[in-house]
Amino acid sequence: MLVKFNPTGTHIHKGYLKVRFDLYPDPTDKTYALHYVQVPVIPKDATEEQLNDQKWLDKLPKVWQLNPCLCHFVAVPETISLDDITSAIPNIFDKDTLATLDDALIRPDSIHLVSPLMRHRGIPSVTTIKTQDTVDLVSTTNIKLASLALPLAGGGSVIPIEPQSIDVGSAAIDRNAFWYLSKADSVYTNIDYNNAAEASGTIDTVVAYFYTLQAGNILRVGSFIDNGSGNFECHDGEEIGEVSGTGYQQYTGLTLAIDSGEFIGADGKQSGSNLYIDRESSGGSGVYYIADALCDPADSGSFSLFSEDILSLYGTGEEAGGDPIYTLEDLEDKEGVYYESYNGAETNVVARTDVTDQSTEERATTLTAFKADQSGYTCYQHDHHHSKSAPAGCTLTEV
Repeated sequence: MLVKFNPTGTHIHKGYLKVRFDLYPDPTDKTYALHYVQVPVIPKDATEEQLNDQKWLDKLPKVWQLNPCLCHFVAVPETISLDDITSAIPNIFDKDTLATLDDALIRPDSIHLVSPLMRHRGIPSVTTIKTQDTVDLVSTTNIKLASLALPLAGGGSVIPIEPQSIDVGSAAIDRNAFWYLSKADSVYTNIDYNNAAEASGTIDTVVAYFYTLQAGNILRVGSFIDNGSGNFECHDGEEIGEVSGTGYQQYTGLTLAIDSGEFIGADGKQSGSNLYIDRESSGGSGVYYIADALCDPADSGSFSLFSEDILSLYGTGEEAGGDPIYTLEDLEDKEGVYYESYNGAETNVVARTDVTDQSTEERATTLTAFKADQSGYTCYQHDHHHSKSAPAGCTLTEV
């Protein structure tokens, strides 16, 4: 297989610099036939009416295109160099991992195997960024890693994998209709209302099935709180970058927080390029949509409903209770202590301290976490030098 750096996926999430690597199969790989596909050559001046006409699309000339079999995100140090990442890649995509991916990706339940396999495939001991100019950091990182295209050695053994526990959304399959994530003049957020998360934790893998697209598109995914009466609020969101091929696409290495009862959604971030996602027009509990980009935390809006639809968007991940997002060593130069919880479940800890002269051990005694009641709260608590009582409904628990 061949791994390539994809600059469209570089972003900051939960204080970490994350980069995207696209994995392309070799002709001898099992998954090659699924990802070497014919795609129509769509004219740049194609109208929306033409793009909605399957007969017109079928008449267009077609070319063969190799799509990535997997797009994997990795948190990296802000000082990352091309040599550093070139040395790390063979450890992230070792021979056994590649053999397991090739075996799993041809299966209909691949997401439940790929998700636990890839969750911890990254660079150890990466800390949160210190720089304030995140736009420049993303730009310089893309410049440094732009040339990365690395052939990977095969010949490994398949690793036994246990399926995931959290899932949200609907199967990413070819369906009888589609809806917009972005168009030339508008952008949409879509929420699949068919399968809420049954537990709280982190979605690390998302799959989707795309009807058609143009270069320059940007995909984001998000978890959404149902406030009732068609109003939804984004709990967490993460940028994927450009969708490079139609059909089934899989993204791993995500850190999308989700709570029990929340739904998965996606947007196109901005107008300018077409990005259409598959949907079924009957047989489901509905797809909510709005002409706005709302996959940023705390974004909210009043959505319209396709009452029986199903969206080809699905995620899986790990229940809460694992390692916190931030370690105590990450708390240098941070201000305040901040925790979030929704709908009765604690999220992974997001902590900061404004006591910069404390040792790590002393800081550990100041950290607190909250558990909210079922109505949901965002709770704040400063360290003991600036004590503040917990809001009503929150219980205080020492970490």
